[in-house]
Amino acid sequence: MKTHTVSKAALRQRGAATLIVTLLLFFVMTMVAAYANRNLVFEQQASANLYRSTQAFEAAEAGAEWAIAMLNDPRPIDEHCLPSSTASQSFRDRYVSIDAATGRLTPAMWTDTGILRPLRIACVRDGAAWDCSCPSDGPASPAAHPVAPAFAVEWAAHPHAGVMQLTATGCTALGGPCGREGASADASAAVHLTVGLLPGLATLPIAPLTVRGDVQAGSAAIGLQHLESSSGAFTVHAGGEVHAPNARLLSAPGASIEASIVEGDGALKQLSGDQLFAGFFGLDKSLWRQQPAVHRLRCGNDCTSALAQSLAGATNQSLIWLDGDSTIEGPLAVGTPQRPVVIVAGGALTIKGPVVIHGLVYARALAWQDAAAGPAALHGAAISEGGYQGNGTPDLVQDAAILAAIKSRSGSFARVAGSWKDF
Repeated sequence: MKTHTVSKAALRQRGAATLIVTLLLFFVMTMVAAYANRNLVFEQQASANLYRSTQAFEAAEAGAEWAIAMLNDPRPIDEHCLPSSTASQSFRDRYVSIDAATGRLTPAMWTDTGILRPLRIACVRDGAAWDCSCPSDGPASPAAHPVAPAFAVEWAAHPHAGVMQLTATGCTALGGPCGREGASADASAAVHLTVGLLPGLATLPIAPLTVRGDVQAGSAAIGLQHLESSSGAFTVHAGGEVHAPNARLLSAPGASIEASIVEGDGALKQLSGDQLFAGFFGLDKSLWRQQPAVHRLRCGNDCTSALAQSLAGATNQSLIWLDGDSTIEGPLAVGTPQRPVVIVAGGALTIKGPVVIHGLVYARALAWQDAAAGPAALHGAAISEGGYQGNGTPDLVQDAAILAAIKSRSGSFARVAGSWKDF
């Protein structure tokens, strides 16, 4: 039997080898842990950056949608962009200048140390709402808030009439390109798009009274006036017959009164009611009344008080849709030369007594009764899908300036399809 003896030196060498292997394994594990931690930190940073960039982009999108909605809100606003009964200008009036003659849209400007700049709006998120600054002159200055998303909106002119450029910039905080000078934001994003004005009236009528059927004024001395020779100076445009022997007709100087009456227009008579509406407004009825700028009244038969309230200074509506058959009774003033209105009745419309309207009236059938009680007039034009009748003696005056203002200034703003970009 043989005996093997291990020396102490050999034992020490075997322990050293074990230690080296252990250290090597520990080093490898440390490297693996460090690499894994590095990936985790990188992913956390990437996630945080994605969160901030998404937050900034969503704030920019919110700013664009908010600005378009504000353009379609006719109510006067204060310096915080909130509706105010003591204010005199709506958001559209304050920030967009509209040339009635050309339809060009230009942004309102302010002077910054001798340099003209577009007025700018800035908003910051405050809890569940936006706290905004809507200056009428000078830079936007919203109140300071803890770190919260913010956006700024500004406008630029466009070479084509009826459209303009909108830029909405979103930030993770009220700083950087979104507003407060000296502050910074972790991330920002911008949305550029073109907005266009869909007019409240697309085609102007050629006469103060346009009817697809007959005009039955009886013995009433209705007044029909059209002095613009450049547009034909027609006083009546009817698809049927005109029975108004006592009508007070006034046409352009030197023009024939008889020639100013256009009756028996077969092309007009053959149009359906929907075709007539689309011809003047450029949209069918359902789309027109769904516009954000259209105020819809469900007032039953008597719409006098509801209409007066809708046109009051606190609401400042200019496009009105009346559901069903409606009656408007005077004394009542509707619209002004500076702010004409469009009233569209889904059914028959009867106007009684001293009612003075600046704007356009459209109805399925139109009647004006009992105007002898006081002055009654329509400055603009009236259109009926059916006919006109009544014993009233209103003055229907074709007013080119009022109709041009309706066409160029009223209506709803919307995104121009394919115009937006986020880079």
